Amino acid sequence: LESYFVLSPKKIAQPMLYGNLEAAHWLAENTDSGRKVIVTRKLSEPHIYIAFASQWEPTDYQKASQAWQYREKGLGWVDQLPEYSLGNYTFKNIDWRVDSGGRAIIVGKPEEFPEGIQAEKIIYYPNGQPAVLIVDPLNQYYAKGK
Repeated sequence: LESYFVLSPKKIAQPMLYGNLEAAHWLAENTDSGRKVIVTRKLSEPHIYIAFASQWEPTDYQKASQAWQYREKGLGWVDQLPEYSLGNYTFKNIDWRVDSGGRAIIVGKPEEFPEGIQAEKIIYYPNGQPAVLIVDPLNQYYAKGK
């Protein structure tokens, strides 16, 4: 029982995509719907979490997702696309040097950001390790180039 109820949440948090839904809820509650948000594809199908947490109207979601055309491109999964969008959210690999120059909020895994980054929100795994960072490049107070 201890292994299942006590140790299991810590052991399986990462493979069970822990933190993705919490990050999506935070974005839904704390970002302006007109502000661009870049979300890493490393969160594994992050558009599902965004749609759920934002309570996206299913018919609007279906219309928006038709533009992705991942099957027509011979792909098996949406997050195999290099980049795709849903409203003001763009899902892609993060390139900090490029993406931090704009006004977009950036959501990603800790290893996708420079050391010493000031996150607006950090979602932690149950073991205390950071799982997801939400960063606003406009609020950074570190020396550029680090």
